[in-house]
This record gives sequence, structure tokens and C-alpha cells, in this order.
Amino acid sequence: MMNVSHTITESYHQLFKESNDLDKSKIFLPTKIPGCDLPRSFNTYYDAIKHIPTRLTGNTQGVRLFLTECLKDINHTKVLEDIDSLDENQLYEALTILTILMQSYRWDILPATSETYSLEELCFPERLYKPWVKVSNKLRLPHSNTYWSIIATNWCLKQKCSGDQYKNSELTTDNLRILYSWLPSPYSSQLEEFILSFVEMEAYGVNAIRSILKIINLVFIQDHLAVHNELLKLNAAIKSMSLAFNRRIRKNKIDPTIWREIIHVPFAWGLKDASGQKLEGASGMQLGAIAVLNAFFSIPESSFIGKATRTSRKYLLPEQRDFLFHIDQCANIVNSYFHECSDMDVIALHNDCISNIISWRVSHQKRGAMYLSSGNKNNKPQIATGLTLSGEETDLSSIYVKDMEERIKETKLALLEC
Repeated sequence: MMNVSHTITESYHQLFKESNDLDKSKIFLPTKIPGCDLPRSFNTYYDAIKHIPTRLTGNTQGVRLFLTECLKDINHTKVLEDIDSLDENQLYEALTILTILMQSYRWDILPATSETYSLEELCFPERLYKPWVKVSNKLRLPHSNTYWSIIATNWCLKQKCSGDQYKNSELTTDNLRILYSWLPSPYSSQLEEFILSFVEMEAYGVNAIRSILKIINLVFIQDHLAVHNELLKLNAAIKSMSLAFNRRIRKNKIDPTIWREIIHVPFAWGLKDASGQKLEGASGMQLGAIAVLNAFFSIPESSFIGKATRTSRKYLLPEQRDFLFHIDQCANIVNSYFHECSDMDVIALHNDCISNIISWRVSHQKRGAMYLSSGNKNNKPQIATGLTLSGEETDLSSIYVKDMEERIKETKLALLEC
């Protein structure tokens, strides 16, 4: 192995201490199909989530009155005791159920009122809040809805049962379904498209992460001949990720006005934590495979979106944050390797990977602008990535386009000179 610092060597061993095959490549997806059984003390939460779609949208009484009444007889002392006996996958299931109820309570009714958008503090029912906080604390996650809690663990497969093992190649458009929807028809199918676009990207991202881990290993053991072939696989995986996103996020599948006023809103959080910091909600910035690509290619993070993406790591599971830290460390050596490389084919393939990341960001920029600008009339409040802005003062679509332009420019800085 090449001569490197102790910190980088430790990160290398952490990535490869078990095997070079790379079970860790699926680290941003649950190890089993979500939806495992929970103790009977959770039955009322399961019953409640079935009624959320009709309470959150088109019901003048909203979610808060319903949940306050529905949960008043829960023996939450028993629930809190049962949480201590849950295994990892059961904790994920409990977090998903409780988080969907929490975010539904937070928004109450859709389309949301201006007052709901501007909330920074809210008193939740004790029988909901305490179990949710306990599960979040056990998983060491912030007290907000996160990508992991309502997207990465909120899917099922048509031909398999909850709790089964699966291959990432099975997570395809025809096979994937959302597990718990908080919206009724016709919104539910559009929410499903939105959520599953991220799940599919993460599934294709497994192939990208696998190739990245192999390239890191190849660079460390100085097997230069094999890097070329692995870059080919990485490039194909990046294209597949982009295609999965573009295939689902389009007008004929998700109506822009409905997305803006109904689909996207509950993903925001905007409430303050105990320290007074306003927390974001679930967003694509928490997508693990993209974070790995950013780290591996040492893409700068000086732009607003670059900094926000780095900050969003705190919403990931601890083991996912650690994994990204080790990729960061090893990427220092990989980055030097590519800059010193004299193989023009390898340099060209490296740049092809960066170019495909840029193409995805351009596509994301155009789609984001279309969805954020749609229906922006009458000075309605606006949200993006968990942040709330006033429609009276801000054109969020224009800001987003500008911020994405800066992100695209700094991504281009990762291109190598040929």
C-alpha cells in the first residue's frame, strides 16, 4: 500500500476491514425490505396512519384534532418500554410510522395556511411526541422528518414481503411501491412517484458506491490497470441514477401546481429544536449516493447548495455519516492519483463521470425551476429543502436557479485538464 497519513490509512481500513466486496455499498438503503411488524402497543399508530390521507387533505377538521382524539387512550408508557426491545429494522419501522404522524400533525391540513408555514414551535401530543423522540434518540437522528425516516424506509416490493432480503437490482419502476402514503388519490400516485424517484436513485447509486469503493482499493494497492474498467462501470451507474430521476420527475407524472401546494409541503419541517436551531425537513440533499459522489470526486462545496449539502449530513444515520467521513479521507489520495495520472483514457473517463453529474444537475435545475415557479401567485408562502420563505418578498424559483448555477460551476472545477 502507498505511503499515506495515519488518518487516511485508518479510514481505508474502516472501509475494507470486513471484505472487499462491499456490503457497505448498500449503506444508504435498509438491509431488509421495510415494513416489519411492531409490538401490539403500536397498533393505534398503525390505525391512525390509515386515516391521515383523508384528514390531511380536503378535511376542514385537519389532522391535529383527529390525532389528539385518536391517541388519547394509548398506553405510551408501554410503548416507551417496548421501544427498548426493538431491533434495528423495527426501530426504522417505528420511526417511519411516528414521523409520518408527526409531520402530518405539524402541517394539519393541505393546502397549508400562511400561519402553518411560519410555525417555529408546536406542542405535539405527548403520546406521539415522546415515543418519536425516544426512537429518534436511539437512532441518533435530529428531531425532524428526515430522508431516511419517510423516504429510504418507506417502500415495498410487489413480489416480496416486508422483512425479506432483496437485491438492489429489484428496486425498479415496475416493482417498487410506496409503503405508507399520507395523501389520498389522486395525489397519492404523484407522491409515490416523487418518493420512489429517490429510492430508485439510491438503488442505482449502490452500483456507483460499489465502483467507488473498488477504485479506492485499486488506488491504494496501486493496481492502475483495473481503475479504467471500474470508471466505466461508475460512469454507467451515474447515468442510471440520472435517468431514474428524469423518468419520474416530469409533468405528466407529477403536476407542478399540485407538487408545489400538496406534494412537497409536508417534507418541510421548519420547527426549532431544543437549542433554538430551525431544522430542515427531508430533502434530496440527504441522498447518500450523491453525497458519496461529491466526496469521491472532491467536488468543491463553497456554494450555498454545496455548504447546505454538507450540513445535511447531520440528518443521516451515524454509520452513514462515518462512512462519508472515510470516503472524504480516502478521496484525498484518489484525487491526487487522478491529478498525477498520465493515462489519457483514465482522465477522459474521470471527466465523463463529472460531466454526467453536471448533466444531472442541469436537469435538476430545470425541473426544480419549473416546479418551484408553478402556481406562484397571490404571494403564497414558498418552501424548498425544508426552509420557509415569504412569497411577498422572494421569488424562490429565481433564487434556486441562481444557487444551482453556482453549484454547477463548482462541479465543473472537478474536471481534470486533458
